[in-house]
Amino acid sequence: MGVRKAAVTLGLGAAGWMIREARSDAHRRADAVVILGARATAGRPSGTLRRRIEAAAVVLLERPELCAVASGGIGRGERVSEAAVIADELAARGVEPARVLLEERSTSTAENLAFSLPLIRQLAPGRRPRVLLATSDFHLARARLLARALGLEPLGLPASTPRRLLPRAVARELAALPKAVAMDFRRLRARRPSRW
Repeated sequence: MGVRKAAVTLGLGAAGWMIREARSDAHRRADAVVILGARATAGRPSGTLRRRIEAAAVVLLERPELCAVASGGIGRGERVSEAAVIADELAARGVEPARVLLEERSTSTAENLAFSLPLIRQLAPGRRPRVLLATSDFHLARARLLARALGLEPLGLPASTPRRLLPRAVARELAALPKAVAMDFRRLRARRPSRW
């Protein structure tokens, strides 16, 4: 098998895995919702971030006992963190601000999850938390993989991506996968709690 054929086979396999992992799980089992950040400009969410917030808001309004972690730091040239934007948008949709914890340091998916872990543990003390990951459909597979590395039980809450944006988003995600597997997964496993 040639290198080109192997690369195509590997790419198709990874794309199939991404599609399978992009499913929505029953949110009734979740201990917490983690909304993964995306670009915010001048305190306003990008379309990608807005869709993630909308997906999370639906669940949080259906389950008033459920709390959330808004995860995302301050982007280049910005003054407001993605987490603060998420919290403001959730409040505008009727989610009580006291139910949303902020993680404002992260700049990557691995950091979103690593820096959110102490907050997640507050929301589900003494047990392995079932976390509903609110992120884009194309991003959910990698987010779940990294959450598993931390010892979390990740559930999916996919925000749909417009078809016109999907090819570029999937290509970018496929490019990020080797780093996630080779580096991020190992780093996160080292942060995994030995006991819940």
